[in-house]
Amino acid sequence: MAEQRTIVGYDGPSGAYVIADGRTMPLSDPRSMTALVDSALLTGLGYSEKAAEYQKLARGRNKRVAAAK
Repeated sequence: MAEQRTIVGYDGPSGAYVIADGRTMPLSDPRSMTALVDSALLTGLGYSEKAAEYQKLARGRNKRVAAAK
C-alpha cells in the first residue's frame, strides 16, 4: 500500500472531493455522487445522440432556480 504523504505549505481540503460547476464538494455530498454518475454515463455513451440528450437533461437538472417573490 502506498504511503500517505503531506504536502508542506498546503492548507486546502483533504480527503475525497469532487469539483463540479466550479464548486468543491466532499464525496459525501449527494450532489458529488450525482456529478460522478453523470460523468460516468456521459463517458460511457461517447459522442452519440443519447449522450447529447442526457447531457441536456443533466444540465437542466443542475441549474439553480431562484425563488419566486
